[in-house]
Amino acid sequence: MVFLLFWAPFANAQKRSDSDLGERLYDRFCVSCHGVTGDGHGPARQFMWPQPKNFGDGVVHWKTTAKSIDDNIAQIIKDGIDGTSMMGFGFSLNDRAVMALVEKIKTFPKQQKFSNADDSQLLKKHNDVNQSAVAKGAVDDDKKTKFGKGGYWQGQSNTDEKLLFGGPIALQPDAPHEFVPAQGSQSAKQCARCHAKQYRQWKDSYHAAAGSDGLVAQLLPMEARGHGAGVESCQRCHAPLAEAHLLIRKEQGLKTKPTKNRYGPNPNFSRELLREGVNCATCHMRGWRRFGPKNPSPTLLTLPNYPIRDQEQLYTQLDIYERADFCLPCHQLSPRQAINGRPLLNTYKEWLEGPYARRGIQCQHCHMSNRDHEWKGVHDPDTFRQGIELKVRAFRTEGSGVVTVKTSVKNIGAGHYLPTTPTPAAWVKMSVKDKNGKTLIEAEKRIGRHIVFDRGFKEKEDTRIPPGETLEFVRAWKNGGIDKATHVNIVVRVHPDDYYEGLYKSRIDGAKAGVRRDMLQSALDRAIDNRYIAIDKTYAIR
Repeated sequence: MVFLLFWAPFANAQKRSDSDLGERLYDRFCVSCHGVTGDGHGPARQFMWPQPKNFGDGVVHWKTTAKSIDDNIAQIIKDGIDGTSMMGFGFSLNDRAVMALVEKIKTFPKQQKFSNADDSQLLKKHNDVNQSAVAKGAVDDDKKTKFGKGGYWQGQSNTDEKLLFGGPIALQPDAPHEFVPAQGSQSAKQCARCHAKQYRQWKDSYHAAAGSDGLVAQLLPMEARGHGAGVESCQRCHAPLAEAHLLIRKEQGLKTKPTKNRYGPNPNFSRELLREGVNCATCHMRGWRRFGPKNPSPTLLTLPNYPIRDQEQLYTQLDIYERADFCLPCHQLSPRQAINGRPLLNTYKEWLEGPYARRGIQCQHCHMSNRDHEWKGVHDPDTFRQGIELKVRAFRTEGSGVVTVKTSVKNIGAGHYLPTTPTPAAWVKMSVKDKNGKTLIEAEKRIGRHIVFDRGFKEKEDTRIPPGETLEFVRAWKNGGIDKATHVNIVVRVHPDDYYEGLYKSRIDGAKAGVRRDMLQSALDRAIDNRYIAIDKTYAIR
């Protein structure tokens, strides 16, 4: 009897612990596809084909050799399903974690349990092939429904999460009277009064530069033509706050009659907010409510009534701030915009189908470690260097005298393709030299997605490197004084804004002297200044 008295509380505590574990794991591993309520309407749904399972129907369509239905579901979680985007998590989740997930999934059907479908198929293990290309079925479905739109979060379940990026951001109403002046501002400069560390990190980031000269110079002609939709499609990610838009529509708070194409002049337009690009309020404020991650920094001195006394207005903590789908709206375009099977922005899909997602590693783990607000990426030389592993072998073949240089670049640090967007490019250049340092012969390989615009975007080449994979670059020479070669110099140079360099140059050529041309030149100068040498090493020819 004494044993039972002690065991009962322990057993209940263990059950609660596993329930909490299931909640946490479901949020980290499953929500993106299956949604908060398990209905299959997660933010990644539009990229999946077949589309994610609706757990609410209580039916399992795949069978294994497992004796129980729970073990059957557990095996599916471990092995994944071949021919689908359902990858296996067996090597990253232990048995307890998998069963905690099973128990969580069983809460979605009304009957709180699952049964096998009459037509259930024998499970084939996921083959781990990267599915970053969007399936034709998903493209066709998206063309019909137009479900996805760049800049918007596509999850359907959580009202507060949908409020952040589920649609256009509306103009803020008048600030509540309880606010002190700093609280009633959307400017990052005012946020810095209390969040100095985050502001210092943000102000030198590319989020802060998202509303810079390069963007504004492209918006000016569209604004002059009253092309509000074109302006909004850019600003939805580069300067999302409604107050940063010169032209707005009804859904953003336009009260007057539109002048053209549903858009009209914004009475609350703020050039300061436009220039702040993606600022604090973009991610953390809607209707003066504050949103952010759970467990805010204990170093912040809290206010019991922050930001005001009304309970509905208090700081709202959301799981999405620590999930990759928070970044989805501006780092992933819809399936119908695919070029050669992949949208121009495909970062979320690359992550989702790669080795990082199945380990629970989110965008924030790499780009916001310790909740830093720097978002370092390809523009930062050290971040790029941490992402690659370079191996070089240079040798001369006896008899023929042929000199061969084998170079490999492996993506060891990026959870998506390297580089992920068509904007940056890197070049691996090998220069064969003699003992005096004279260059005898050279060869070069571009790494990136080479996109050109000719009455629509077209892909010329895609040499990007998926996570964990390797690009090999091999050249061999016999002539050109190669008998004097003693060593080879390998240089990896990076142009983080390669695509925009070409774009700005073409726009400058057709622009009249004035403010817009000056902006384009300023943007081009900055893009060129961003170039750097990531690696410069010399190897002896053996």
